[in-house]
Amino acid sequence: VAITPDGKTAFVTNQGSNNVTPIDVATKTAGTPIPVGTNPSAMAITPDGKTAFVINIDPFISNNVTPIDVASKTPGTPIPVGSAPFGVAITPDGKTAFVTNQASNNVTPIDVATKTAGTPIPVPASPHGVAISPDGKTAFVTNFLSNNVTPIDVASKTAGTPIPVGTRPIGVAITVTAANGHSCGHHHGRRRHHHHHHGHPRAAPFGGQGEACASVPGSVPDVEHEDRRV
Repeated sequence: VAITPDGKTAFVTNQGSNNVTPIDVATKTAGTPIPVGTNPSAMAITPDGKTAFVINIDPFISNNVTPIDVASKTPGTPIPVGSAPFGVAITPDGKTAFVTNQASNNVTPIDVATKTAGTPIPVPASPHGVAISPDGKTAFVTNFLSNNVTPIDVASKTAGTPIPVGTRPIGVAITVTAANGHSCGHHHGRRRHHHHHHGHPRAAPFGGQGEACASVPGSVPDVEHEDRRV
């Protein structure tokens, strides 16, 4: 599930029916389902709230991403990516979406404005989670079968040296500094089981002064999400 930056609409991916349900947050009512590709899972919404990018995870049929116009709630032309796409994150400036492709061992950058895929970025085996630093300079990709994390330079779209981590890494979170100088982060919890739960971390308020910590736009399926102060 993902919620638009203005807080008005929640979008829910439905794997069994191959569509996305928009929910009016104020009235808590569901709108007309939006058809997408096969097995929609992860989703991310651009910072300007105009477009939702939906991962269609089926490796034998779809292998693409469906852009949805948030205002009209209509799907656009699917964007081909790698095999078995899994996670998606959008840069803070809203210009690029990064999609992890777990079966083709690469990451596809998508130009948000033109909705076209760029040259895939090779990474180690089975990339899953992806998060982008608040300054928009680096994307961190977890490689599930390689036990490491690949930093990707956003500007040049090149992969750096993998960083060794624990066994079967999947979720990734980056701390964000709030206006009051405090830090906060979005913690991606343990994996449940394949093709079950899909979430999108959103901004959450912290403290008693009304300040909020903005989330890093992105979504990783099969992970329970929990927001907490760190």
